[in-house]
Amino acid sequence: MGVLERLAGEVRAAQQRREAEDSAEARRAGVSIARLSPALTCATRYLDDLAGHLNALERRIDAHYAIDDLGVLGPLQQESFTVTRADGQDAGVRLDFACTGRVPLLCPIAGHVKAEALARDLRAAGLACRLNPASDKVMELRVEARVPVRIDFAPDLERAVVQLTLRNLTGLGVQHYHIPAERLDEELLDALAHLVLRESSAFAQLTGSVVDDAQREDLQRELARETRRRNAELAGGLRSRLFPLAEWFRRRFLGG
Repeated sequence: MGVLERLAGEVRAAQQRREAEDSAEARRAGVSIARLSPALTCATRYLDDLAGHLNALERRIDAHYAIDDLGVLGPLQQESFTVTRADGQDAGVRLDFACTGRVPLLCPIAGHVKAEALARDLRAAGLACRLNPASDKVMELRVEARVPVRIDFAPDLERAVVQLTLRNLTGLGVQHYHIPAERLDEELLDALAHLVLRESSAFAQLTGSVVDDAQREDLQRELARETRRRNAELAGGLRSRLFPLAEWFRRRFLGG
């Protein structure tokens, strides 16, 4: 056998392996699509109806967002519910809406590094904010009264589950859930709708995101330790940390 003939045989063998692998992957994807399509269709219909009802409602649905070290942004009113569907039988669906208000959150932040870090985290969550120097050591952080919210259902063909992503729904940040197709039913969607309506919900129980009593006790002990540590730190450096804030307050409101 000549060199060229041997190389041609290796090429054919490699092509056959790739074709076999592609075929197996396509079969797996087909099985996943067959399992997930009814669940995604159910979610799409539910979100369509939910968005239609909420856009037609005249009653106000208020939302509040606690921001660490800053306070509470709100009350904000939920509005502009929009459903977007991607193309293809394996495509997902998402619900977007906004929580908006009239009054921004204004906060003095001691230390430029801390202020920049807070602003960076808020922008990562989709919030608009601006930093203005208030004094040599204090920055004023202005957080606009608008929070974008997204509920996203997407197929995970490799795991054959639906990936549910919540952005800024129950608080600032992103949560991911892997939902088996058979569990994405009206009960789970109703629980999700209760969260949108800012009502009590069994969503955590249905998705298995509830901690048991032992875990809760561990978390409470850890929180108590962290609270004692922060209180001790605050007591030790209270004067140096409050002075620049007091100076900012005097200049802004007393004109000194």
